[in-house]
Amino acid sequence: MPTATETAILSAGGDASRALAIVQSNAVMAMHARKFRIPGDVVNKATANLPENQRGLIRWLHAHGAEHDMSLAELAGKIRYDDSTLSRVFRGEYDGNLGKICDAIASYKDLAERRASIKRAPFVMTNLARKMWKVFEASLTFQKVVYVYGESQIGKTTAGIEFARTHNHGETIYVRMPAGGAMSNFLEELAISLRISPQQKEKELRRRVVRSFDDRMLLIIDQAHECFRSQYSHRATMSLLFAMEIHDRSGCGLVIMGTNTLREEIEQGRMKGVLRQLGLRSLLSLQLPNRPSTADLNKFSDAYGLESPEKEALQLQTEIIRDYGLGQWCCHLQAASRIASKHGKKLAWSHVLDAHAGIKALERSQD
Repeated sequence: MPTATETAILSAGGDASRALAIVQSNAVMAMHARKFRIPGDVVNKATANLPENQRGLIRWLHAHGAEHDMSLAELAGKIRYDDSTLSRVFRGEYDGNLGKICDAIASYKDLAERRASIKRAPFVMTNLARKMWKVFEASLTFQKVVYVYGESQIGKTTAGIEFARTHNHGETIYVRMPAGGAMSNFLEELAISLRISPQQKEKELRRRVVRSFDDRMLLIIDQAHECFRSQYSHRATMSLLFAMEIHDRSGCGLVIMGTNTLREEIEQGRMKGVLRQLGLRSLLSLQLPNRPSTADLNKFSDAYGLESPEKEALQLQTEIIRDYGLGQWCCHLQAASRIASKHGKKLAWSHVLDAHAGIKALERSQD
């Protein structure tokens, strides 16, 4: 069975930003109707001093159960234990052979990931994504703040989501800054990502969010430029300052990603004095190019079993990347893959051209 994230990606037609919005919307609804109610900050605190392998496995199992909306009994059954035992493990109250339980979790995790990989949309490790991952890892290793700047549709969100997914032993928390960047909305997004109910007073929620992090974790904040879209940006910057508070108190790594607007506001904007401390704590900044390189675009072609594009296909790729960005091009490749599959054919550039023609025809029908 595909995960909530995979289902969202399919529903969003491969658009990472839209997929994330679907996941978070579903998470808000599920927060009120979930089958088991052990909050993420409780598990993080209970496992903080365990060996790295055991800590990662227990946190992974908790996140897996929350994402799939399993009851505690259902989740315990997956590792062939009872719910009472698993509850004590999650709360740090189990005094038996924890290593044996972690072996059972590892066995189930391997099976779950092999099954999930069958339906997961391919992630293409481009040179740009690899650079971003190295920056993420540096932030975690050195416990510092790093910035990633780049225009929309260059691949920031996709790389961030995939890094969080593959470093999901409770180590990496990915959150998208909500529109307007208001502190209350940002706090709710953090709580959902940490599997904490946002339905509590702000003071208590802040305390629990901060307590959920430790020095072995990484917080990735995407779309941070949203803090500066409002005329009340002086209020929205409180969200970034709260992220800094989490970093200062826990020693976690902190990655702040956004468009070039974010860089301009931090370095030259009217709130630059307030935000100066963000820059003073940074390890480095990664400035991404406006468009992906030809080598990276060819990696996407390779991922779909296509040769490097030529003539009409190359012209189409150039125009879409120039006018709409990488996300739109990936949607074309995915649509073409579905067309080829529907006709029982091997994917070819002719299918990509057909997909583009179909998209244009749909656009004209809306006029």
